[in-house]
Amino acid sequence: MAIKGILNHILVRFSCLIVLLSYHSYSVNHGDTLHQGQVFKHGDQLLSAAAGKFSLAFIYRHNGYHLGVQYNRLQPDNVDVPISYSTVWVANPNNPITDKSTNLSIDASDGNLKIFHSGGNPIPVSLVEGARNTSATLLSSGNLVLQEMNSAGSVKRVLWQSFDYPTDTLLPGMKLGFNLQTGYQWFLRSWLTVGNPAQGSFTLVMDPNDSNKLNVMWFREVHCSVVFLNGNFNFSSSITNDRVKSYDFTYISNEQEKYFNYSLLDFTTTYPILTLAVDGSLLDGDLSPIACELSEILENQKKHACRRSVSPYFSSKHGFMSGERTNFKGSDHMTISDCKIKCWNDCSCVAFSIRNETNGTGCEIWNREANFIESKTIINTPSVYILEYKEKFAEKKWRIHRIGPIIAAVLIVLMFCLCYLTWRKYKAKEEKWWLPLIIAVGVVLAIPLLCYSCYMIWRKLRAKEVSAGEISGCENLEYLCDDIGSSKALRTLTVVGCPSLLSLQTLFLGEKLNLRIQMEEDDSHQDLNSTRIQLRSIFIQGLPNLEDLPQWLLHGNTLEALTIDECPNFIALPVSLQNLQSLQLLAILYCPKLTSLPEGYFSEKISNLRGLSCTN
Repeated sequence: MAIKGILNHILVRFSCLIVLLSYHSYSVNHGDTLHQGQVFKHGDQLLSAAAGKFSLAFIYRHNGYHLGVQYNRLQPDNVDVPISYSTVWVANPNNPITDKSTNLSIDASDGNLKIFHSGGNPIPVSLVEGARNTSATLLSSGNLVLQEMNSAGSVKRVLWQSFDYPTDTLLPGMKLGFNLQTGYQWFLRSWLTVGNPAQGSFTLVMDPNDSNKLNVMWFREVHCSVVFLNGNFNFSSSITNDRVKSYDFTYISNEQEKYFNYSLLDFTTTYPILTLAVDGSLLDGDLSPIACELSEILENQKKHACRRSVSPYFSSKHGFMSGERTNFKGSDHMTISDCKIKCWNDCSCVAFSIRNETNGTGCEIWNREANFIESKTIINTPSVYILEYKEKFAEKKWRIHRIGPIIAAVLIVLMFCLCYLTWRKYKAKEEKWWLPLIIAVGVVLAIPLLCYSCYMIWRKLRAKEVSAGEISGCENLEYLCDDIGSSKALRTLTVVGCPSLLSLQTLFLGEKLNLRIQMEEDDSHQDLNSTRIQLRSIFIQGLPNLEDLPQWLLHGNTLEALTIDECPNFIALPVSLQNLQSLQLLAILYCPKLTSLPEGYFSEKISNLRGLSCTN
C-alpha cells in the first residue's frame, strides 16, 4: 500500500509539473503591429501605444482559447502594472480552440488575418479581397485594424477594423446604428455566460423606428429601452453626474449611415466602457450596472396579474424537483437569465433549473404541482431556483406591525392621564396634584422607549437564528463585516454579484465568489478565525486579484470539493490542505502562477480523492 501511494504521488506530481511547465512558454511582445511573415503564438501579445492600455492575446475562456482584445486597468501610481483585465472584443467567440499550438498570422495568399490551428481549417479574422501587402495594428483606442501598406512602408488604406464587428462591449469610437447603403447593422451581443464569449440571448441595437432610442432585445422581444435626451441617455438615476458625463454620446445621420457613438473626455477618471452583460443589463467601466437591470425589468413588467403582488426573487437551493418538468423549443441553449425570464412570464412556473451546469445552459421549469426535495450533499446535485412568494409591500406592512403596538401603548397612557386629570378637576383637595401628573408623563415617555428596546432585543435574537444568508447585487460593497460568523445557526452564506468586493476576512476576492459555509454549533467559539468551519464545497472562479487562501478556510474534515478556476495571480494553496480527509474533488484550472502543491499533500490521509485536475 505504501509503495502504491508513493508511485501515485510521483506520477501525479510529475503530470502536474509537465502541465505547469508547458504553460510558461516564451512570450514575445510584437509592439503594436503584426507584419506579414510574423507568427503570433499563444503567449505573445500586441500592446497599444497608449501605455499598454489595450492588448491583443490568446485568452482562455470556457472550453478553449480565443483571440481577444483586453482592456488593462492600470494602477493609479504605476501605469505599467495592470490590476485587472476586461475582454472587450473577441475574434472567434463561437469557435474556441482547444490546443495551444494555435497562432495568428497574415495569410500571404490573400493578405487576411487568420487563426491557424491543428484542429481544422484556418479561422478567418478579416475577410477582404485584393489585398497583398498588409499589416495588423492595435491602435490606442483598442481598435484592431488591417492596413494595406505602400512599398515605402507607409499606410495606404484601412481594409478592415474590429470596431465594425463589436461583440459585447462598446468603446469610444465604436458605432451603434445602421449603414443605410449596405443594410449592415452595428450592435452589441451579450456573451452566453460570464466565462463563455459565445453569442448570448441579448443584443443592444438602435431602434429602427425611433432614432432617439436604444433597445436591449431578448431574442426578438424588446427587453428594455434607453432614451437619448438632452445629449445623453437616461441611464439609471443611481449613478453620479460625473459618471453620466463620461459618456459623451453623439448622434450622426446622413445619406450613408445613422448611428450613435461616444468620445473620450479628458477629465474622466474611469475609462468609459459600456458592456452588455449576460443578463441584459448595461455595465459601466467599473462593471457596475447603470441601466436595464434584470430584477428591475421583471419587477416593472408585471405582464400577468398573477405576478403583480410577487417580487421576482428566486432562491438557489441544492436538490431535486418532483413532478413533470417542462422543456420547450430552444431551451437547450437558454442560460440562467433566459430561464428566469421564461419562468417569470409563465404564471404556472414556480421553479427552474439549468440542466447543463458545465456550460450554464439548458432550461427546465416546473409548475405548482411539483415539490422540492432538498439534498443533503451538493456533490453531483443540481441547483434549483425556486420563486419566493414575497409580497411587494411586505416591508411596509412589517413596519406598520412594528410601530402599531408602540402607538397603541402611547394612546392608552394618554387616555389614562386625561381621565386622571378630569377626575382631579372635580376633586377639591389641598395636595400636590402635579406629582401624579409628572409620574404619568414619565410613564408616557418610558413605555415607548421600553417597547423599542424590546424590539431591538428581539431583532438581535432573530438575527442570530438566521440559517441562510445571501448577499447579492451589491455593486459597491467592498468588505464584509468582521462579525459575519457570529450567528451560531448560520448554515449557508452565498455571496454573488458583488463586483467591488475586495475581502472576506483575510480572503482577497475579485469579480465573483460563490461560497457555501456550514458552521458547527459550539458556544465556546466566538470569532470566525477560531470557529471550526465545516466546508462542503468551495467554487472560486474569475478572481484576478486572488493570491492565496487563508489557513482557517480549510479547517475541518468535511470539505468534499475544491475548485479554483481562472485566477491568474493565485500562487499558493494552504498547508492545511493536506489534512482534508474527505476531499473527493480538487480542480485547479488555469492558475498559471501556481507552480507547486503543498509538501506532503499526496499522503494516505486523502485516499478518498477521486478527481484531480491541474490545467494551465
